[in-house]
Amino acid sequence: MVTNLFSRQPSRVIIIDPTGNLKIQCYTNQDTNFNDRFEGSDGTMKAGRILATFQKRAEKPLPTDNVSVIDLKQDKVDLFDLLFRAIHSVPMPDALHQGTIEQVWDVLDTCHIYGFRLNKLSPWFASWFISNGGCTKFGHSQLAKLLYPCQEFDHPQAFATITQRLVYEVPGHISDKMPKRFENTHHQFPPRILGGLNGARSSLKVTIRQEIDIIKDFLGSSCYCRKEGLFAYLEALCNTGAWPLEDVMHGKDALSLNRVLDCLLRFKYNCPQDAYGCDLCSRNFLRDTIEPGVKDAQAEFGGLCLDCINNSQASNERGGRSAVARASGKSGKWNAGCRIDHGEPTWWFSYISSKQKPQRQAQEPEDLDGSEGLNPSSKRKRASEDGEDYLDLDIEDEHANKRTRKD
Repeated sequence: MVTNLFSRQPSRVIIIDPTGNLKIQCYTNQDTNFNDRFEGSDGTMKAGRILATFQKRAEKPLPTDNVSVIDLKQDKVDLFDLLFRAIHSVPMPDALHQGTIEQVWDVLDTCHIYGFRLNKLSPWFASWFISNGGCTKFGHSQLAKLLYPCQEFDHPQAFATITQRLVYEVPGHISDKMPKRFENTHHQFPPRILGGLNGARSSLKVTIRQEIDIIKDFLGSSCYCRKEGLFAYLEALCNTGAWPLEDVMHGKDALSLNRVLDCLLRFKYNCPQDAYGCDLCSRNFLRDTIEPGVKDAQAEFGGLCLDCINNSQASNERGGRSAVARASGKSGKWNAGCRIDHGEPTWWFSYISSKQKPQRQAQEPEDLDGSEGLNPSSKRKRASEDGEDYLDLDIEDEHANKRTRKD
């Protein structure tokens, strides 16, 4: 049974820090009656009912020694419980490490709306990922929905594993996905990363062809049985169902790379009757050609590396491709400074995936104090699309505990 992280809870007090000087009242106008009233931060009675009151500390100095109060129109109490605990490094109950992929997107979306620093949510996301079975549990559609969160929450191991699985296991073109509720929003996975993934898939197709396409060996041979041997070899390839590669890896009925590699291992070469004793035409092609080619293709690509993507972007800004080469390939170690081990193919496709400006929230200016999480420094349109209150909760302003505005 999947836990619903953000189900509506009865009114309660949640202590994030017992010595905290900031109280946040989460309230709602839904499912209320005419008599539902509560005392707002400005001392007046407001319509609605309080779902929860958080007590926490303000990371930046407040203009008064008294406890300040903020009214927040928000019914997803458990979501903010998760965020405040993550921001303040407070232990979380196990239930907050469960939930669906859509609820992970809820956390990500709320971080963008209110300015929470995503790097402070990275440990929670890593724990959520493990608690939900890691990469082995999810299917292709779910993995595609986790690409963007893995990048935003900076989880290099999961990002590498997911991108590797998508390249090897998805038939045809690779694309990202998002939960339906978040379609047509400001969230967008960088197109160049998708280009890097599809480029890696195409590169692996070339690797397979180079390993097992030995037509030139037959054409360059002087043996009298070369024509029959070539025909028997190509016939055996076609009988696997994985040849020609251009036909089976593209189109409506495209096969995944893993399926192609599995099919190739069914290769069965029938040596021409007159070719026995010929060094070429009587060769054990399954052992000498097909199996090594399959093994090389399986080991070639280890997924994309977030560190290479980010480092390459920084090097591009400083000095172009030569700077990237000096930092990686020219040093003889393709994973220098990376949190995952990988070879040249991973570095290369991560490099060509990096040619866009970083989009991670953690790289926003320092004045976005994610520890407070309630600083919508940009106009948070989605928070007010339905006529809801828009609250500017920048506590650096001496009037922060009293300021509300109706859109």
